[in-house]
Amino acid sequence: MKKTLTLCMVMLCALLLLTGGASGDLSAQKDDAPKTDAEARARYQELRKVKERATRAGRYLEESWYPEGEYTPIYPDHYGGSYIKGDQLCICVVNPSEEILQEYRERMRDHLDVIVFQEVPYSYQTMVDAQHSIFLQLMNEGLDVVSVGYGDSRLFDRLYFYVQEESVSKWDQSDAGKLAKQGTIQIEKKYPVPITIEVLAPREEEQESEQRMPPGELRTGEEGEKTMVTMAGGAYLQNWANMKWATLGLCGTYQGETAVLSCGHFCSSTGEILRFYPGYHQLGGVSYRQVGNGDFSITKYTNPSLYRSNYVGWPIDTEGQRITTWASRPNVDDYVECFGAEGGYAYGTVVNNNTPYAITIDGVTTIVSGGVRVELVYGQLEDGDSGGPVYDGHEFLGVINGRGANETTGSSGLHELYFTPCQPIIAAGFTPYTGS
Repeated sequence: MKKTLTLCMVMLCALLLLTGGASGDLSAQKDDAPKTDAEARARYQELRKVKERATRAGRYLEESWYPEGEYTPIYPDHYGGSYIKGDQLCICVVNPSEEILQEYRERMRDHLDVIVFQEVPYSYQTMVDAQHSIFLQLMNEGLDVVSVGYGDSRLFDRLYFYVQEESVSKWDQSDAGKLAKQGTIQIEKKYPVPITIEVLAPREEEQESEQRMPPGELRTGEEGEKTMVTMAGGAYLQNWANMKWATLGLCGTYQGETAVLSCGHFCSSTGEILRFYPGYHQLGGVSYRQVGNGDFSITKYTNPSLYRSNYVGWPIDTEGQRITTWASRPNVDDYVECFGAEGGYAYGTVVNNNTPYAITIDGVTTIVSGGVRVELVYGQLEDGDSGGPVYDGHEFLGVINGRGANETTGSSGLHELYFTPCQPIIAAGFTPYTGS
């Protein structure tokens, strides 16, 4: 398989590029995981039915924080975030007076039967900002951070930073010896919010599945048969400038022209030519690239041999999944689906819905903000899956960016993924194609 880039989580771990603390019900599903894609899709639908009304309420709440016509939310100081708790949406509130709770009841008046409240000490915006600032500070102090989370208790009273064992010796802190010996340390006052640092076991390599990449003679750049083809989210894309592979996220429009969406890190700049496999149909030069406020690229095309569609999954199943709308950032403990050209279908649970991570491309490290971290229940990610669609039923949620290390094993993280949610993509001018 042609490896593309290596996505490194700078504070501890290598977040391997896919280019080239979950809740109890998650672990229960892992014990009885489906064995085939068909079983997995059926299981996902069962899980989705249980949480569907709570999920709808959560997305309504999230979207309510966006000023009309804007794609940047304004969270009030009393809002502490929200998460899915069984078939309910738990809304976290700072200093929940009756007046404030009544405001939420008015805001959520069409969803009152599925919401509950929980008091938390910090606002959602405080926690999001703290993740980013502490991430940078720990990185500068020499720790390699695999991931950031809220802990299984869902108290939202501290942040958890999971670090690789081999980086602890580099940590220029008086508590380094204690951390190395005990494997965990709590720091209450040094940072904007209390944190817990947990040391992971040494990295273990995970066995990657059989490769699904196109035939080797085609990967060298030779032209394939020029047939008419319908594109869909989950198919292969190749960057003709560097021969890197990624996955097509979704068809749509950009600046009034037909376009496709993928990740940003498999191209170095705008203008690089992308081709669609099978057939190596030329799409055109990358029109827009973002690696920072999300990780995505948009490429306009005019090739008459290529038809757009709103399907996700490859090869296309005409009875399969179609995207009919896009949705806001998911809640913690929401379920999501995804599809990579190499790894295929997968689904999992959101464990952090607004987190930073780091990408290293050609030796240059960039912090990506606002990512969503998912722990997979079924399936795994492979090199080449970056850019693939993340969705929930018919709702498009974003594009795959990379995978992270497992918090238990410290391994390469075939069962962890990060994705960019829709808001920065839509703000950049991309409109998902939702028609027939």
